[in-house]
Amino acid sequence: MADDSLRGFIERVGALAVLDHSGRGGNGFFMTVFDRHPEVIGCHWGQYLYSYLLTEFGDDDVLDSRAALDFLVKRSPFRFVLDDLSPEHEAFIRKCGADPAVPLDRAEARRILRDFLLSTPTVSRRELVLACHYALARALGRDTSAITHILTADAVSLRNEHFTTGFSGRMVDALLRDFPQAGIVNIVRDPRAVFASNRHQFVNANGNMYGVTPATFFTRLGNVPRARQQFEDCAYLFWLPYCAAAWAVAKDIRRRHPGQVRMLRNEDLNTRFEPTLRELCAWMGVSFWEPWAAPDYEPTSLGGSWRGAGAYNSRYQTNLGGPLKNDPQDVADRTTGPNEYVTKRWISRLAPHEIRLVEVLFQDEMRACGYEPLTPLPRGSMTRAAAGCLTRPFLGEFPGWSWLTGGLSLGPAEVFRRVFYLAVSPLFAVAGRLALLGLVRRGFFDRPPVRNGIDEGSRR
Repeated sequence: MADDSLRGFIERVGALAVLDHSGRGGNGFFMTVFDRHPEVIGCHWGQYLYSYLLTEFGDDDVLDSRAALDFLVKRSPFRFVLDDLSPEHEAFIRKCGADPAVPLDRAEARRILRDFLLSTPTVSRRELVLACHYALARALGRDTSAITHILTADAVSLRNEHFTTGFSGRMVDALLRDFPQAGIVNIVRDPRAVFASNRHQFVNANGNMYGVTPATFFTRLGNVPRARQQFEDCAYLFWLPYCAAAWAVAKDIRRRHPGQVRMLRNEDLNTRFEPTLRELCAWMGVSFWEPWAAPDYEPTSLGGSWRGAGAYNSRYQTNLGGPLKNDPQDVADRTTGPNEYVTKRWISRLAPHEIRLVEVLFQDEMRACGYEPLTPLPRGSMTRAAAGCLTRPFLGEFPGWSWLTGGLSLGPAEVFRRVFYLAVSPLFAVAGRLALLGLVRRGFFDRPPVRNGIDEGSRR
C-alpha cells in the first residue's frame, strides 16, 4: 500500500467542511456518506473539532504543543479515536450509531501525534487539524497518499455563545485562515423537521418539556422570563430562537464567502442521492465514488456499519420512557441510508398549530431554501399570528395518563417527579408563551442578532 509522511500530508492536503446551523440538519449523515471515499478522511465520531479548539485556546492560530496534545487525547472530540476504549467511549460511539469494535489502531494514532507534537514547542492550528486526520487515516489503515482533503463537521455557534446576543460563526473564520481555499457545505433542513426533531430529543432527554423537577423548579422558572434558556430548559423556548439566530449567521457566512460556501438541502441528499452527490463532488473537487450508485449502498462510520443517530432512534435517544415515543426499532434500522421517510416524518410528529407556528417564525428561511408552507403566510403581524398558534399545547407538553403510570416501574421518586411536573406545567406554559411572544414582538425572528468579529478576550 502506498503511503506518505505526515509532513507531506500537511503540505498538500486541503480541507472541506460541512456546517449545520440547526442542530439537526444532518452533519452526521453527511460524514457517514463520505466515510469511505478514498480521497477524503473525516471523523464521524470527532465532529466540532474547530469549535472545541476555539473554546479551549481562543482565536490564536499557533498553540502550545504539549497543551494541544493533552487536549486532543483527554477533552477533544478526537479523544474517542485517540484514547483507550472505555465504557464511556463505547456508550458515546454506540449513541452515534457506530460500532466501538471497528478495527482502529489507537496506539498508533497516539504515537503519531505524540511524536509530532513533542518535537516542537508550538504548532499551528492548521498543522494540528491535519495531523489529527493523518493519525486517524493511519489508525484505520487508509492509503494516505490517495487522500486530497480532510472533512470536518461543525456548527455556527460556540458553547460560550447564546442566541440572545447572536452567534459569531467563528469556526468558519478560523477554518478559512487555516485553509483559504476550503469548501464549506452548509447543510440545511426543513425548519419544521428540525423543530420536530429537536423538540422530540430534548423533551425526552430532559424528562419533560420544561426540564423541571422539584430540585430545579426555581432555577428553571427563573430562566423562562429572561429567555436565558440552555439545552436543559424549555425545549421550544430554546430551540426556536436558537435556530433563528443560527440561520441568521449561516446566511451571513454565505453572504461573506459566496464562492466557498454551498447550500445543500438534507432532503435532496436523501431523495436525489446520486445526482446530488455528482453535483456536489464536482463543486468540492473530489471524484464521484461509484459505490454510491449501488442500490444497496449503506453509509458507514469509520468503516463499520452505521445504525443511525436520529432523535427518534432508540439507539440514540437514551431516555426511552419520555413523553414522546420513538420510531419502532425496525423502522429506525431501515432508514439509516438515504430515504424519503426521514424527509416527511415531521408531518406526523407535529400538530397542525405547531406546523403553522414554525412556518410563521421561519418564513424567511423556508423561502430561501425552497420549502413550501402548508397554509398561506399571514399578511399582518407576526406576533398576532404566533399568538394564535400558542393557544393550544405543544405535543409532549402535557403528557397523558400512560406517561404518568409508566413511572410506576421506575419507583416512587420518578412517580413523584412526574406528578410534580403535571402540577407545575401550567405555570411554565404561561410563562414560556409570554417569553416567546416577547421575542417575537421585539423582532427577534425578523432580525436575529449576528455577532461579528472576535470577542474581546478570546485571544490568549
